[in-house]
Amino acid sequence: MRKKKRVIIYLVLLLLLLVWTVYNYKNNQDFFNASLVNIITIGLAIFVSYFLSQKNNNVRKQKDIILDLLLKLQNQVESEEMFKLSNQTKESINMRNRIINNKITILENNIHDFFQKEDLEFVRKEFDEYRTFVGDHIENMGYLMQSEKELKRPLDILSTKLIEMELSLYR
Repeated sequence: MRKKKRVIIYLVLLLLLLVWTVYNYKNNQDFFNASLVNIITIGLAIFVSYFLSQKNNNVRKQKDIILDLLLKLQNQVESEEMFKLSNQTKESINMRNRIINNKITILENNIHDFFQKEDLEFVRKEFDEYRTFVGDHIENMGYLMQSEKELKRPLDILSTKLIEMELSLYR
């Protein structure tokens, strides 16, 4: 639906431009007279401005996607179900950890232009500490339910780092 509207708008603008050109040509015979220098200058200006704006637009879109991923990751890490494991199955805990691990891997593989390698290594290290603790004690759910502080510590550190990364993204 949005694509149809965009095409219609472009066609209307193109038609208006054509009508305006014909009108100016009939009323001003020198309308199309231009020196080669003027044509080259205008063409170069249009090309450079389009190229630069498109490049900035692509970088902006990438940053928006990365910010969205960081925010989702932060929300997952800060949720109570990460450290209050009562009424959760081993499978749901492992699945959630896999999902978070996959998101961190996506960050590691795709955002070297936006963050320092150390930031990503720190995120990986803190999550691995959490995941290792859970993995080592997954068979003893009673112990995991009593280990809220041990589970929460790396998550709090990870959350803080994610906030720092979110803030530094648009500097």
